[in-house]
Amino acid sequence: MSSTGKSALTCEQTLRPDLLTFGAADNFVQYESGATAWHCCFSTDGQWLAACYGAPDLCIRVWKIVPAQDASKKDCWEFQNTISGIQERTIRAIAFAPILSPLILASGSFDGTICIWEYSSTLKDWECAAQLEGHENEVKSVAWNATGSLLASCSRDKSVWLWECFLPGTVGGSDNVGSSGADFECIAVLSSHQADVKDVKFCPSHGAYGEGEEILLSASYDDTIKIWAEEYGDWYCAASISNVHTSTIWSLAISPGGGRIVSASADKSLGILKCYSNTEAKAKFPEEDTGRYVVHYFMVQQRIRRFMPLNILPFFTLVSLLLLATAL
Repeated sequence: MSSTGKSALTCEQTLRPDLLTFGAADNFVQYESGATAWHCCFSTDGQWLAACYGAPDLCIRVWKIVPAQDASKKDCWEFQNTISGIQERTIRAIAFAPILSPLILASGSFDGTICIWEYSSTLKDWECAAQLEGHENEVKSVAWNATGSLLASCSRDKSVWLWECFLPGTVGGSDNVGSSGADFECIAVLSSHQADVKDVKFCPSHGAYGEGEEILLSASYDDTIKIWAEEYGDWYCAASISNVHTSTIWSLAISPGGGRIVSASADKSLGILKCYSNTEAKAKFPEEDTGRYVVHYFMVQQRIRRFMPLNILPFFTLVSLLLLATAL
């Protein structure tokens, strides 16, 4: 909120798909597709924006920001491409890889597959570089880790899959940045959830779980958040958080640095979890057997019930919501 009490956020631009045409010549009608936009995301540099859609218009649409030519005008998002033709059901989730060249986008579909799309600067279009299969049911979310070496996917089949990625310019990938030919290999299938897994997110480990620098979080229809960690090359369920929500957990958001996690649930609340290091946990909870894996690593710090559950929960949106809740 601004000092005047008015929202500091304004709608800069509304992006809508082009009208569809039925008929030809002088005998035609134009209409909106009516397809649901399920998910959207920015590229790492913020210059590209993608959104994915469901039936009857299965596709991904991509825009690129065009800087204003002078101070009297505003930057605008210009439509670039429609990606379609591979996945056969609703495209539920998308995520740009954390590299800039080439641009790579992962998409998860209700047909159970994950497509890896690579942008060709020569063709000015997107090509399907790989289609990853294995899930037995709808894919609900996809997420890259910080370096692009891992891709996580989750599904209605109650599982989380981890894919090792060898992207151009990254460890194990081609040394020629901008070249095509990324490789992917499934390295783990994680199956501790008892129901549909709705979202996955990577987060800094802060040395609390496993040997790696990152952990993986998953949220589920079983009302729990699972923490997955890596040790000696194997991924395992290091902890399960079940005291936050009383209904489906739809979405997770990680603050920069991983200090806090926010979860959005069908119980109409947001759960804010704070990260404690081993040292902090021992000081704050001396009666607990902290050991190496601290039960209080993510403590429920606050629950907010002013808002309906959210399917898409980017962190900058959460900040706005929390500021609004504070002002009310």
